[in-house]
Amino acid sequence: MLCVVRVVFEARSTRAQDKVEAIVSHGIELRRLGRDSEALVEFQRALKQRKTPRIRAQVAVAEQALGLWAAAEADLLEAMKEGKDEWILKNRLTLVNALKEIQEHLGSLEVWGSPVGARIVVNEKVVGTLPLVSPVRLSEDTVALRAEADGYSTLNRTVRVKLGETAREHVELIRVAAALASPT
Repeated sequence: MLCVVRVVFEARSTRAQDKVEAIVSHGIELRRLGRDSEALVEFQRALKQRKTPRIRAQVAVAEQALGLWAAAEADLLEAMKEGKDEWILKNRLTLVNALKEIQEHLGSLEVWGSPVGARIVVNEKVVGTLPLVSPVRLSEDTVALRAEADGYSTLNRTVRVKLGETAREHVELIRVAAALASPT
């Protein structure tokens, strides 16, 4: 009985792997045709079903082709963490060169200050809370920075982030006095 269950499980697993491989192959073909945004959708669909370094690297190179530099960097670095993956090892030089090109299109924004827990928003996207764990990677030259926390005034600032460099911004939010009770 145990053998029958094992055979059925292995057959299902093989079919699932074949399905994911078909999705990846379709994505690769779309890339060859210059249909990178469609390819990215396919690779992301495959990645949801099977998280492998190879599929994540495919996502990254599709993002690179579309100029989604920060996402491409994050995905490619994640894929390359798996230094023992056969596909990553085989394609390491190509991936390193892709990463180098991607990083030429990025700068970093380091934000520090207080209060601890203040939300940091860059171009209307929450990127974390103080203290930020790591710099925010950006491909934009000028960004809108906002720092906000309950009970504090909101800080809004425009910051220039040069490619290949790190911009450092200190934020110090000011506590807002408790609202006065309204007369009745």
